[in-house]
Amino acid sequence: LHRVDRRQRQMCIRDRHGPEHPAVGMALANRASLLNELNRSDEARASYVRVRQIFVARLGEEHANIAALDMNLGNLELGEGNLAAARERLTDVPDRLQAKLPAEHPWVAQSLTSRGRMWVETGDLDAGQADIEQAIRIFEKTSPESADLAIAQCRRAWTLGKQGNAVQARRAFEQAFKQFDLSLKQDAQGHPEVTNCRALQAEVASPP
Repeated sequence: LHRVDRRQRQMCIRDRHGPEHPAVGMALANRASLLNELNRSDEARASYVRVRQIFVARLGEEHANIAALDMNLGNLELGEGNLAAARERLTDVPDRLQAKLPAEHPWVAQSLTSRGRMWVETGDLDAGQADIEQAIRIFEKTSPESADLAIAQCRRAWTLGKQGNAVQARRAFEQAFKQFDLSLKQDAQGHPEVTNCRALQAEVASPP
């Protein structure tokens, strides 16, 4: 019923404003986020691409929303292991966002976390660590109780593990899980981001 209602709202928005209106794009973006959460990445990608077309036509290529959509598309590519496509999407996103938004805007920090992950996965651990540390500094200042901070802290721990710093990585993972507990509270148990962080911990765990 919830999905039917969501689709009906999208159709009403489209009928009221026309298929190219930014409000239609926002509705499609919300749908894409839901599809991504359901691991329906192909459908999510198609929705994000359509949203991007709408926003470029109405807002212009340089708008911050376009960079944010490229971040979402880059994250999809990372999730599927398409590193070349992820690099193409994510490399300049933080700079594009910083050109349009305050330097400590949440989107800037989120994009640094995403780009940092991309650098680590493509083998540039130092560049990845630098981006992730910058994201953490922003989140610590602007949203110290957020799950976004926990996600960045988890990526910091993962990067330390990749660098062979086992003791520091273990401590950093502990910090990330405490932050998840703080931000998500009773929802932390079984939350997809917590599950993902535990998988990252297992990936870089030192042998006994």
